[in-house]
Amino acid sequence: MSVLTSAKHERFAQEIAGGASASQAYVAAGYRAHRGNASALARQQTILARVGELLAQRKRLQERATERAIERTAITKQRVAEELAAIGFATTGLEGDPHLDLSALSREQARALSVKRQALMDIAALFGYVIKRTEVREVDEFESLDTEQLRAKVAEIIERRAATRH
Repeated sequence: MSVLTSAKHERFAQEIAGGASASQAYVAAGYRAHRGNASALARQQTILARVGELLAQRKRLQERATERAIERTAITKQRVAEELAAIGFATTGLEGDPHLDLSALSREQARALSVKRQALMDIAALFGYVIKRTEVREVDEFESLDTEQLRAKVAEIIERRAATRH
């Protein structure tokens, strides 16, 4: 598929691919604001296919740009790993055989080393060498309860609901 024949539809697809909502894209494409029509247009097969094509094209361009940046800067996984290892295996004067002795560093030098480490991690993430993952967990009031306490809490909730029904 290539550019859509309708200029408004093409602009709508480009706006959607750029992150706009269907309503925003609808107005940007030159239509009068109408959520229902915007939603219906967003579900059309030709629009969906074009948005998919635009997103795939954008991804390929980003991948090529990243590859060129890696080549230009000569940043490799090995180089990042070696730099991080030098920091990670450094000694503070308390450990055994060091690769790098940090015990004599001033506060300013230690801070600079910390910034370097974070920059290396950012570079590694940017080039896809590492994936940052976080766990999102919702702690609720029942998590800390043992089995008996949990049974009592459930019974209490059932009683409250029964009382509100009468």
